[in-house]
Amino acid sequence: MLALRNRLALVLGLWTAATLGPAAAFAVVGPFDGAPTAAHAAVLAVLFTAGALVARLVVGRIRDPAMRLREGLELGGPMAVSAIPLLASFVVFFEVGIDTALALGVGGVVGFLAAFLVGYLADRVVIGRARSASERRVTFAASKRPPSGARLAVAGLGVAAAAVWGALALRHGSALDAFVPAMLGLSQLRPLFRGRVRRRYEITDRGLINRVGHLPWEKFDGFVVTDDALVLHGNVWPFGTVAFDRESVDDLDEVVAALDRHLPRGAGDHEDPSLLDNFRTVLGS
Repeated sequence: MLALRNRLALVLGLWTAATLGPAAAFAVVGPFDGAPTAAHAAVLAVLFTAGALVARLVVGRIRDPAMRLREGLELGGPMAVSAIPLLASFVVFFEVGIDTALALGVGGVVGFLAAFLVGYLADRVVIGRARSASERRVTFAASKRPPSGARLAVAGLGVAAAAVWGALALRHGSALDAFVPAMLGLSQLRPLFRGRVRRRYEITDRGLINRVGHLPWEKFDGFVVTDDALVLHGNVWPFGTVAFDRESVDDLDEVVAALDRHLPRGAGDHEDPSLLDNFRTVLGS
């Protein structure tokens, strides 16, 4: 646990320097003009050191940082804060210049990735515990159920429109102007490839392990097996329902038997429905 606390402190130091550093360097040293100067770098170094030291003190007081920092406000909060300099970079581009705007934008992206890495490191520890505590684990590969034809058409049109928009922005503006269409286009690529990529999953006594991390069984209401899909109904945003293409699931009978040991059959019914439950009810009605 000591090694985990040290790693988390270093990553949180990086988050501090990346998220706050460009703005602090701009305020203390001045605008970025081309490559950062030694003075700019010194501000980033001071913030990294201070952030790592403060984080080490805070994390040291948390009894179980792996469970505390893997999800929730402790993980989402730093991610949201990192978006502030990224959004501010668009205003700074017009008011100050592209060099300072790029510094803010890159800092926001690096800060977001650092915050994500905090959750990833914590989740690796939780996954190790789940595997060690399980008497029986079932590993299988499967692909998500392909989206509907209408959803594929919308995604294809979205990618094409974003490509045209981005090309026009590059021709008549700058690379920064093409950032928004690029992000919109990338967001529509995922549906186009869903159902074509097989990923590995692991069923343990404590939950489901996927490429994102560890999902405890408490985050699922139940599961159903249909003629064309194996569906796990989640109850916590943003995971929601996970629908696997039935034909793609390795050894479906063994997977279903393992799920039967941990989840009830059916979509589940809460006495105190969550926001996701209410959305699912509206969409399914």
